Amino acid sequence: MSHTWMMENIPFIPRPILQSWLKSGYIELDNLAAGVQETTGIPQGGVISPTIANMVLDGMEKAVYSIDKGARLIRYADDAIVLCDSHELAQSIKKSIQLFLNPRGLIISNEKTKITNIVESFIFVGFRFYDRNGKFYYDIPPAKLAKIKAKVSKVLRTTTDLKSMFIKTNQIIRGFCYAHADANTSAQLRDLGYWLNKRVYTALFQYYKTKAGQTIIKQVLQIRERFERNDQRFPKMISCL
Repeated sequence: MSHTWMMENIPFIPRPILQSWLKSGYIELDNLAAGVQETTGIPQGGVISPTIANMVLDGMEKAVYSIDKGARLIRYADDAIVLCDSHELAQSIKKSIQLFLNPRGLIISNEKTKITNIVESFIFVGFRFYDRNGKFYYDIPPAKLAKIKAKVSKVLRTTTDLKSMFIKTNQIIRGFCYAHADANTSAQLRDLGYWLNKRVYTALFQYYKTKAGQTIIKQVLQIRERFERNDQRFPKMISCL
């Protein structure tokens, strides 16, 4: 995003404050002494960044409706999808949006953008949207499930203290569940629960390899339906003695 365009066109925000936000930069963890300032774009992860992105892209709907008044634009910050009736219209709308973006210093990413039939699945704001028997659903993309499994596996593999292992795993799993609670994810989270049960059992077996230790493992694990929505929402995945 062009800093010049933002300084000249974004309303309401006092210029000195806006300039300070845009020039705030970031610090890399492996080099805390050297800050990095950007000359374009907005601070990644900044609390004000989504608001600035909304202001920069305000008016995109006009670029869409100038081509097809029957089209629909759904946008969240700098992520957007456009619904229209044909592939040809989609191509024309894409060109119109690029003309809208040019003065703002933005380019549509060909890697992240695709024109597809709505019956095929697509990813938007971190969810997978898909059609099934004429009804529309959204759930967790497989890549995101693989990522959370890798994160949990690393904790179970590298944490030597049992209590710390449980605390860290609970934090990861519960945060993941709450973030996806409103999607059509019951089956996915149930399968994730079964996977986690096996991985935790394997980790505990490294601590309690004797026959008597199996009783301890049963006491430690919560053997119940995990991820089922109940009065406690998503209960802890692991408990400790």
